[in-house]
Amino acid sequence: MLLQTLGWTLAHLPEWFLRGLSAVLGEALFWIFFRRRRLTLSNLDHAFPERSPRWRRNIARAGSRQLIETGLLSLAAPYLSEARIRTMARLAASTDTLARELVARPRPVVLATLHLALWETQTWLKLLSPVPLPEFGIIFRPLENASANAFVQSTRERFGMRLLSRKEGFAEALKILRGRGCVGILMDQNAGNQGVLTTFFDRVCSTTELPGLLAAKFGAEVRTFYPRRTGFWRVEFESDLIAHDGTAEGITVALNRWLEALLRRDEALCASWLWAHDRWRNQD
Repeated sequence: MLLQTLGWTLAHLPEWFLRGLSAVLGEALFWIFFRRRRLTLSNLDHAFPERSPRWRRNIARAGSRQLIETGLLSLAAPYLSEARIRTMARLAASTDTLARELVARPRPVVLATLHLALWETQTWLKLLSPVPLPEFGIIFRPLENASANAFVQSTRERFGMRLLSRKEGFAEALKILRGRGCVGILMDQNAGNQGVLTTFFDRVCSTTELPGLLAAKFGAEVRTFYPRRTGFWRVEFESDLIAHDGTAEGITVALNRWLEALLRRDEALCASWLWAHDRWRNQD
C-alpha cells in the first residue's frame, strides 16, 4: 500500500517539482553518505586516473542525482499512462531496426543490459516497438519481501515482458531461446563467488558468465540493450551487436571490453552508470 500510494503521488506531481527533488536528494545522497561517496570516487579514480578530481567529482554527483531520478520513476511507472510513456521514451534507429529484423528473421537473441540511469524503463520495449516482438524474458533478482516482489513484478510485466526469477527461471529462459525468443540479462554487476574473474578497466572483478553460456549453447545473437537518458524522465533505447568468437569465455570478455569502451567515449553514459556499485569487490 505504501509503494502504491507513493508511486501514484509521484506520477501526478509536476515534473519541475520532481526534477528539483531529484537534485536535492541526489546531492544529499552524495555528500551525506561518506562510504558511498568514497567508493564512487575511488572507482572513478581507478577507471579514469588521467581525468581531474573535479571531473570525477562532477560525474559522481551527476550519477547520484540520476540515481534518485531513477528511483522516483521506478515508483511512478505503474501509474503512467501509455500515452505519457510514449512521449517520454523512444527507440533509437538501432533498436527500431532490431525489432523489425526479429519479426522478419526470427532467431534467439541474448540481450545484455546495464545499470544505467532509468534502467527500469527497459520493460517498456514491447509497448514502443513498431512491430509485435517475439517472446521476451528478463532474468531478475527477486525481492525478499513477497508482497513487494509481487507488486514490482506485476508492474514490470505490464507491457508483455516476462520476469524470470534467478532462483527458478532458468528453465524458462532456455525454453524462450529454444523458441527463437529474446532473453535479457544484467551483465555489469559484481557476480560474487558465482562469477568468473575477468578484468574491467584493468582491475580484477567477478563477472557473470550467463550471457555467454546461454548464447554459446543456443548459437544466439549477442546484443546489448540499454537506455540513454536524454532529459529528466526522458530516454532513448539503443542496441549494439557484439562481435565474439562464439565461446562463453569470449562473449564474457567481449561484453566487458564493449562496456569499457562505451564508458570511456561517452561522458553522458559514464555519468549515468552505477559507479557506487561494488563492482571490483571480488573473492580471494
